[in-house]
Amino acid sequence: MEQSSRTRTAATVRYLAPDVARGMALLGIILANVPSAWLPHYGVEHAEHFGGYTGEPTLAEELLIIFQAMFVHVRGLPMFSTLLGVGIGMIAVSLHKRGYTPKAARRLMIRRYGWLLALGAVHMALLFGGDIMVTYGCLGIIVAFLLTRSDKVLWWIAGTCFAIMAVGTATPVITMGPGEDFLMEKAGTLPIDAPTTFSELADNLMVVLISVAATPFFALLLLPPVLMGFMWGRAGVLGNVAHYRRMLTRWVLVAAAVILLIGLPWGLSAIGVLPEAWEPSLHSANVVIGLLTGPGIVAAVALALEPVQRSVAAGAATPWWLRPFVALGKRSMSGYVGQSLIMVPILLTVPASTLLALSIPQQMWLGVLVWGLTLVAACLLELAGQPGPFERLHRRLSYGKQGLKPQISSTGTSELSRADASTNANPSIPTSEATMWEPGAAGENAWARGVSPA
Repeated sequence: MEQSSRTRTAATVRYLAPDVARGMALLGIILANVPSAWLPHYGVEHAEHFGGYTGEPTLAEELLIIFQAMFVHVRGLPMFSTLLGVGIGMIAVSLHKRGYTPKAARRLMIRRYGWLLALGAVHMALLFGGDIMVTYGCLGIIVAFLLTRSDKVLWWIAGTCFAIMAVGTATPVITMGPGEDFLMEKAGTLPIDAPTTFSELADNLMVVLISVAATPFFALLLLPPVLMGFMWGRAGVLGNVAHYRRMLTRWVLVAAAVILLIGLPWGLSAIGVLPEAWEPSLHSANVVIGLLTGPGIVAAVALALEPVQRSVAAGAATPWWLRPFVALGKRSMSGYVGQSLIMVPILLTVPASTLLALSIPQQMWLGVLVWGLTLVAACLLELAGQPGPFERLHRRLSYGKQGLKPQISSTGTSELSRADASTNANPSIPTSEATMWEPGAAGENAWARGVSPA
């Protein structure tokens, strides 16, 4: 009885790792977006992806270029993709416990991620052409159709997508890159996506349609980390780190290998220590192989926070130094859109010549400042006990005014109590290892049991 009580108490504790990792990922995203999306330096001599420099870089610029190559570019994106999958998996478990059938859960999740796509489309059309929520909405809908697939099937899908992209990256192709005329035309300008005329709005809406049409490409690229996170989420990996320690450690080692073998050489080639001709190839390799760092960095966060998570599960308060990250992670959509709400006024009011004159360290400080403002806003909302505005809107659109409710079976009783009872009957079995959505009269495939997604 005491063990069962402890299990139920632990089940009510919020996992720290996903929220902290989301807060960290938002910092990585803005640090990557400032030099590559918000303040792109067209036609610079060197290190275009890192903020650009002409002539000889300073020592600070060299160190920060290497830092960006190792820890910034294609690090926050795969982290967020992995965490998207974790969230989908945890939502799926929650829906099962509430008595949802696979068909009902799939329908609700398509609605949820359809609205995410819609909100991303508004963000893309009005503020930021590099929005990722449109793609994540499309990926969420894809995963909704894979809810009942086993880990083995999901591994095959993820591996096939990754292999296709890896082969495509390794195969020499003729690319239609920006020519000299394009660079000369864009030199000294900044891309401001906020429309001021109906014509500009129409152009932005066309970009949204192109992004949706490009879903097959983005699925090949980002579906592997999303599916990995989905398997982790429904298996309860981040809530049972001790059980999955070996698997998580392997992912940390994979991430470390990519950072050292791809990221470090890329940075060194960008500053001329290694041949500069290697930089384009290493950049392409980082775009694909760098996605493997997503699960690895999330795993590292989970392992590092395991002692804190145990303490919080035992009743201790979340340490003060983690609370800002948790607050922002719980409001990651608002934090992400908030970056645009801060950057667009800056681009509209500060002369382009001034912004383009910022050095690489100054550009990174700008990114930290933007992230810090969203961190402060999240902390204020946390103190007020309020969700992020976009989280509130998304939840209302997805679930309606009443929110999620337990489904009622044909016998007139709630399936939620029966699901909880069957799960707690043997507290040594994690929730995710209970059989989920077994084949029924409709011929639905069973959810995978809690097989370790190692």
